Amino acid sequence: MDLWNQLPQEYVGSIKDQIDSLRNDEKQQNNLEQIIERRWMPKPLWAVRSYDLDGIKAWKTLSEISVTHRSNNPYCIYIHVPFCRSRCGYCDCYAFPLTKNEQRHIQQYTETLVQEIEIWGALHLLKKREISTIHFGGGTPLTLGCQNLNRIVKALRENFNVSKETELAFETTSSMLTEEIFSSLDQMRFTRIHIGVQSLQDKVRKLIGRQESPEIVLEKIRFANQLGWTVSTDVIIGLPEYGISGILSDMDSLIEIGVEGFSIYELVQSSRNRLFFNKFHLADQPILEKFVMFQTAFQHLLRRGYQNNLYNHLSKKVDKNIYFTSPSRHEDLLGMGTIADGYFGNFLYRHGSYLHYLKAVTEMNPGLEGGLFRSAAETKYRQLEIELRSGKPDPMVFASILSEEKAMKLFAGWIRLKMINIDPSGESCSLTPNGAWFIGRLLSEASDEIQ
Repeated sequence: MDLWNQLPQEYVGSIKDQIDSLRNDEKQQNNLEQIIERRWMPKPLWAVRSYDLDGIKAWKTLSEISVTHRSNNPYCIYIHVPFCRSRCGYCDCYAFPLTKNEQRHIQQYTETLVQEIEIWGALHLLKKREISTIHFGGGTPLTLGCQNLNRIVKALRENFNVSKETELAFETTSSMLTEEIFSSLDQMRFTRIHIGVQSLQDKVRKLIGRQESPEIVLEKIRFANQLGWTVSTDVIIGLPEYGISGILSDMDSLIEIGVEGFSIYELVQSSRNRLFFNKFHLADQPILEKFVMFQTAFQHLLRRGYQNNLYNHLSKKVDKNIYFTSPSRHEDLLGMGTIADGYFGNFLYRHGSYLHYLKAVTEMNPGLEGGLFRSAAETKYRQLEIELRSGKPDPMVFASILSEEKAMKLFAGWIRLKMINIDPSGESCSLTPNGAWFIGRLLSEASDEIQ
C-alpha cells in the first residue's frame, strides 16, 4: 500500500502490530478488509423500539421524575439549534440552511426555546440542582445571532442553577466568529468552543466549501485562547483529497497554537450526505487506508501528550469535554430544542422534528415526541456502554453487571486483539486506536453477554 510510504516511520511498526492482532482473531474467517469494515454504532433506543409513552404522557412522567430523581446531583443541559448559513455536503447532522424568511424562523425558534426553558424551570427541585455544563450544538448556534443567544442564556440563568462553575460551551464554524461575537460570547461567560476546522489544506477546504484561509482560522483560535477559552476541533478521516500528511500537518499546527482537544472519526455515508459521497467517489476509498489514517492520527495525539477522555476524543487536562463525558459521572441530561434527546434516570425522552416541535411547545408541554423506560437488560447494557464510550472501561464494573467469568472472557479477547491496553500499574484500562475504531463491535459483544 502506497500509504505505508507516506507514514512517519515511528508509526509503521505499532500500526502493523495492531493490524496483525486482527488477523489472529479466531472469530473471523474474512479477509483483513472485511474485518476492518466490521464497524458500526448501535442505534439509539428510540430508533430500535417504539416509545412507551406519547409526548404528553412522557411529559407527565418527567414532571414527576425530575422533581424527585437525584435531587442533590448535578446534571447537564443540551440546546439544539438546527440552522446553518449553508449546508456542508459532508454533514450528517440534523440541520438545514436558512434561506427564505430567515429572521422569522430565527425569532420563532428563539421564542419556542425560551418557552421550553420556562416550562422546565417551573419544576422547582430541578431548578435547584447544580448544572455542570450548558452545551449548544447543531447546526450552528451562532446563526441565532448574539442578541437571541443572549436571551436564551439569560432565560437559562433565570430558570436554573447556573453558577460560576457551570461551563458554557458551543459548536461553530470559524467563519461565524468575529471580534464582536467573541466579545459578546465572552460577556455571556462562554468558556469552551468546538470549531469545525475540518482541514487547513487549501485544496481540501475548497472541495468541502470552506471560505476562510487557514491563516485566518488559526488567528481566530489564537484569539479564543487569549480569552482563556478551551478550544477543541475534529479530525475527519475520509474527506476528499485529505491524506495522512495533510492530517498530521494540520494537527501539528493546531497543537502548536493550543488546541486542547481532538475528536477523531471516520466520515460515514448517510441519506444526508449521499450526494457528497457520490460526487467525490468517497465510497470507493479503501477501508484499510482509512483505518491506517485513523490509527496514525490517534497515535500522533497520544505521543504528544493527549489522552483518551472519550473513546474517540483525546485531550489535554484543560479540556474536560464536560457534556460528552457527563454519562461517566452519572449525570442526567436535560435536552431542549428540536430532536434533542434527554434522560432522567432510566427514562428517556426525545423531542419532535422541527415543525412538530414548534407546534407542540405550549405552556404545558415542552414539545416532546415520546418517551420510554429502559428495561432491566437495557439498563445493564447502558452501564457497560458508558464504560466503553468513556475510553477507560473498568473490568470491575463489567464483573458486577455480568459475572467475573464473562468480564474476564471479554477483556481477555479485547486485550488479545489489542483493543484495550492495561496501564503499567495494572490499575486501569484504556481503549487503543483499535478499540476506538471498533467501538460498535465492543458494544455489541458486551450486549451479547447480557441475559
